[in-house]
Amino acid sequence: MEQCGKHGQMHGYRWLHLKCLEEGFVVDQETIRVLLHILDPDGIEYRKRRRLRRRVYSVPGPNAVWHIDGNHKDEYAGNRSFLYGKSTQNQRIECLWEMVRRQGMQYWINFFQELAESGFHDGGYLDQELSRFCFLEMVQETLDDISLIWNRHRIRPYRQRIARCGRPFMLHYMPSVFDTVDYGLEINENDIQVCERELEPVPPFPCSELLKELCICIMEENSLAQPQHPDEMRELSIFLREDMINHL
Repeated sequence: MEQCGKHGQMHGYRWLHLKCLEEGFVVDQETIRVLLHILDPDGIEYRKRRRLRRRVYSVPGPNAVWHIDGNHKDEYAGNRSFLYGKSTQNQRIECLWEMVRRQGMQYWINFFQELAESGFHDGGYLDQELSRFCFLEMVQETLDDISLIWNRHRIRPYRQRIARCGRPFMLHYMPSVFDTVDYGLEINENDIQVCERELEPVPPFPCSELLKELCICIMEENSLAQPQHPDEMRELSIFLREDMINHL
């Protein structure tokens, strides 16, 4: 029931069945399917409207192909080090984004759209920093949850036998079991150090240190605890926002 009230409303019964097994609950898929029809009929209708046709895709082994969706260019790479194409034609990465949205991120997209439409997020510096302070850990938990379940779900065999079947984490870390090899190449330590120097270090907290201290101060003054549910966190973010706007 808790999952249906959060990003779990984006999940189908197979995905939720895997989550139940991860949490130690012994239950069959049919029971989950029936319960979803009772507890989350709106979510079922939403998922039906967004159903996509499956695509068939296969690579010889782990690290044979990496898909990147972005505008980054590698000026040091040779012409044969990558395949270039339109993002809409990169079916694998588009399929991944669709899965990530369907299994939880669409919940957060809707969440922040509603926050903006209600007048509590204008895209400015304060609202961006407050969103990082209040919601970034929750969003990351959603992504971690999606990653965990995806890597442990079972890829069913295709009739054409084009794609390998099995669990992604086993396909990646134990390729020899599936009669293939890891196609990744060993990277020179000097190249790694060059990349590390070019990258900005990850800050210890998602928002600025000043805003973090200010939020903690306001919460302590008003005896406010850190919420664990998105709706409660939404109320906290609105309270912090109005307090800062009225007193700064």
